[in-house]
Amino acid sequence: MRCFNINVLLIYIGLFISLIEAQEATLTSSNLPIIVLETYGETIPNEPKISAHMGIIYNGTEEINYLTDPINHYNGDIGIEIRGHSSQNFPKKNYGIETRDSEGENLNISLFGMPEENDWVLYAPYSDKSLMRNVLAYDIARSLGSYAPRTQFCEVIVNNDYVGIYVFMEKIKKDGDRVDIDDPEPENLSGGYLLELETYSKLDNTDNFFESATKGLPYVIHFPKDDDITGDQNSWIENYINEFESMLYSDSFNDPDIGYYQYIDSPSWVDYILLNEAFRNNDAFYSSTYLYKKKNGKLFAGPLWDFNIAMGNVDYNDNWLTEGWWLTSPYLSSILLEDSSFVLAYQIRWNTLRANQLDSTTINTLIDDYAVLLETAQERNFERWPILGSDVWPN
Repeated sequence: MRCFNINVLLIYIGLFISLIEAQEATLTSSNLPIIVLETYGETIPNEPKISAHMGIIYNGTEEINYLTDPINHYNGDIGIEIRGHSSQNFPKKNYGIETRDSEGENLNISLFGMPEENDWVLYAPYSDKSLMRNVLAYDIARSLGSYAPRTQFCEVIVNNDYVGIYVFMEKIKKDGDRVDIDDPEPENLSGGYLLELETYSKLDNTDNFFESATKGLPYVIHFPKDDDITGDQNSWIENYINEFESMLYSDSFNDPDIGYYQYIDSPSWVDYILLNEAFRNNDAFYSSTYLYKKKNGKLFAGPLWDFNIAMGNVDYNDNWLTEGWWLTSPYLSSILLEDSSFVLAYQIRWNTLRANQLDSTTINTLIDDYAVLLETAQERNFERWPILGSDVWPN
């Protein structure tokens, strides 16, 4: 059911978007930070990033921010581009942001209390009409002790055009405060590597990827970067994934001496599968699935990414259903969930988390908190984008 023509998909998205016309909405003040972007007449492209200016008005938690207030949180240069794949067909665009100094060089800076960095994402919840799916998933993932992007709800103006509620968040990348891995060395190629299991329809000619030998699925290498990675490093991580995949899909996959255990950090995979199952993430082990390998270590699952069509927000693969187990069939997770040792660890962890971070009351409290935070701003957002009650792919 997952294999369909991407061109048909894009036409399908476009048909529904064309029925929804954006409206003007006015922002004068907000309990959320206000981000003002100015491109000086330039159209923001898919890539590469263009030079622009970003001003952030943020007077602190529980304070009101007025558009007439001084720009006080960030007031400087950025690079900006449109990001995403199918979401690029939505009128509300996602942006990749790079903070820069006056010379156009990367500028590491702390924003909204997040650790200093220069690569950020302005995520535009559009088909996710709750506006909060990604924030909820990432907040809970971090509460388990795993890294997941830190987030901040905000309202955004682009070239004097109010464009609604966005989520300012960290981009997944190699960094001591994000994915903490070391550089591979000529004498030690074992790590670190940051990979993304991605669907072919989302790849382009800028991606450095390889196909796994057993299943022929694409793994994008995000770190080391394409202009830094050596042939030996590329070969090493490709061979590692191929050996892991070959063993996992062999009759000896759970042999205590030679099985998959020697390749992966099982606790991270337990949590990763469990969270994707709990949130019914349609893309798990199909798209936007990150993995990383530390030096002299095993392969870790994560960080979580892209939950906008999770939690029932999708009209295919029967993934809006609330019964049955979703991840007993996808690539990788289906085999791991056939191993009794893995399943036992999974069951113990599931029961622990269901009494704590994944307790229904805990989750509902988080949702209620987000709803209170967004109460006024969401009215403006849906005045600007009047999609409530409308069919937006893939609702």
